[in-house]
Parts: sequence; C-alpha cells; structure tokens
Amino acid sequence: VRGLADWMQGQESESAGLSRELLTQYFSSNSMADATRNRKIVSFKKFAQYLVDFGQARHNPFDKAPKDLRQRAIANQEIKWLTPEKVNKLLTDLHKPNRQGQRKKSEFARLRDYTIAVVILNLGLRVSEICNLKWEDVFFERDLLLVKASKHNKSRYIPLNQAASDKLLDWHFAEKKYKSEYAFPSQKGEKLDPSAIQ
Repeated sequence: VRGLADWMQGQESESAGLSRELLTQYFSSNSMADATRNRKIVSFKKFAQYLVDFGQARHNPFDKAPKDLRQRAIANQEIKWLTPEKVNKLLTDLHKPNRQGQRKKSEFARLRDYTIAVVILNLGLRVSEICNLKWEDVFFERDLLLVKASKHNKSRYIPLNQAASDKLLDWHFAEKKYKSEYAFPSQKGEKLDPSAIQ
C-alpha cells in the first residue's frame, strides 16, 4: 500500500483515491510477477475496506474482487505433490534401521524424524511450526494441536487425526526421558533448527 501511495504522488492523475482505473495505470507502469500482482490486489482491497470501516471512504471500489486485473499465477507453474507411493516410500525409508552407506542415526533421531514426517504429511505444519511446537500445545484429550503465532502472527488450532495423534503419543512416551518442553527437540533437548528438518 505504501508503494502504491508513493507511486500516486508521482502521477498527474485527477483521481482522488483508489479506483480500478488507477490500479490499471499502476500495474501498467510497474512490471511484476503474476503472484505479486495478485497479492497486491488483495492488499489494496483490504486496505480500502479498512478505510470504509473507519469512515475514511464511502465505499470499497474492490468490494467484488477486480478479476479483470488479477492474473492466474498458477497457469505457468507445475503443481507438485507427493503421490501415495512416494509418501509410503518416504515413511518406510525413515522407519527403517540404518542401512549401509547411510549416516548412522540414533534411535532417538530415527523415531523423531519419522514422527515429524507423519505430522507434516497429516497436519500440513510448516517446518518453523514443527520446530516451535511444545508439548503444552498438544491436547491429546481434545484431539487438537495449537500452532502459536505462526504466519501473519496468528495462532490457530488444528484437529489431530488418528494417524498423527497415535504417532505423537508414541513419540511423547519415547521422548519423555529428555524432559524437553519442545515436542521435537535436538538430542541435547534444545529447540530443533529448521535446517535439521530440511
């Protein structure tokens, strides 16, 4: 929004505020990726609604999404996902004892990494969310998991499905001796670094 405001100051436009015409000019004079354009449009729409809510504008010119300005960023991107076969291979490989030629993992690391994969695959947590997850945020009795202040600084509850709940519970009993507040600590009981998961 600040970038749009700076751009507007340099224009000789008679437009007194946000409008589709103004945005058309803005996007025409600024080249950007489709995904960036779409994100900016959402920001402008929300900002215009903020002005309406606080009595600074009469109406939101983008009350209905300006589809004529949006680009389908997905069109030129290949959608990637793991097939069921790849998911099974991943979990099988993580669950196996150390094989010849592999870096040796402790039983602790092997069980932890397997549980992390199960949780990511079943609950869709981000790597940073896995690292920050604490046992106090896992509510087995309610089948809920609390993700605190993640993306956009918002917390959210995620339902625990049976697969994730079972593996988390197994891991919880196996990990107890480390007495860490984190659900997936390092072998020293400290917060796990994202690079270790990656």
